[in-house]
Amino acid sequence: MSINKYKKLLAEKKRIIQATAQPGDALDKVKFVNFFNPNKYVKGSGDCFVRVLPRKNDLFFMQFRKHSFKVGTSWKNAFCFYSRDGSGETVGSECPFCDFIEENKTSLSRDTLYKLSAKNSHMFLVYNYQVDEVQKYEANDYRITDVLTAMQSGLADDETEDFDVDREGFDLYFKRGETGYAEVYKVEKPSVTISELMKSSKNFTEIPNLEREVIPPFNDSTLKSIRSMLELAVSVFEPTLADKSGEGVEKDEEEYTLGSGEGEFDPNDVEFSVEDEVIESEELDDDEDVEDIRNFLKNRKK
Repeated sequence: MSINKYKKLLAEKKRIIQATAQPGDALDKVKFVNFFNPNKYVKGSGDCFVRVLPRKNDLFFMQFRKHSFKVGTSWKNAFCFYSRDGSGETVGSECPFCDFIEENKTSLSRDTLYKLSAKNSHMFLVYNYQVDEVQKYEANDYRITDVLTAMQSGLADDETEDFDVDREGFDLYFKRGETGYAEVYKVEKPSVTISELMKSSKNFTEIPNLEREVIPPFNDSTLKSIRSMLELAVSVFEPTLADKSGEGVEKDEEEYTLGSGEGEFDPNDVEFSVEDEVIESEELDDDEDVEDIRNFLKNRKK
């Protein structure tokens, strides 16, 4: 059953966290899917749920790397072009942040290295029942592990010939946690199929291309934006190295950001860094599902 590969992916993710956790078109012409922020729906004692949408012939989420840092009350987030695409290929031939870190790693403080280094993130598409809209949700390693744990608990006995989690997705529930922020608490089999949902919806007519939502164009405009963001980061955290972060970069370039919005970046209320490597385990079966997932994760290793 297809749920098995997610169970094994969950085991891989838990071992990564336990082993390594630490404290084309112009962008303005592309219409991106809005972000889903569960925190706005779980105020008080309420909860909410969304339909996690499947991806054709792939896991429901896409893993990538990003650079995130906070200046004042605003979060700045830049895609790392040393991330891998759906085919396992490096997206770009350079990343301003990673290249700067490599060049100056002996001069940067440990705190700055942590702040500027790329961190794992995951994106998946959801149908928000409350607003009748397809949105995207970004999750860190801990949150995606919560989702996979809930899947294992909620769907392990539900898969039949009539229901396939990779064809129909699943309902993901959030509730208000002790910290006041939304947390995952269960997964359930959907009550309607994707086709039925589309028929009843005014806005949901197709499942968007998730890779296009995650990966920005690797072009001069995007790189200038990221270099400008890097200059800001260096001027704040390592001012003595500011002249090495880039020269002649225009300051008014539009930033390519990822997250729930400037000043309210989540994900997911916990800042951490996990190296993108797979820890081998004798407990995992060496079947095709496990190998597929190992290859999926290894291909995303820089």
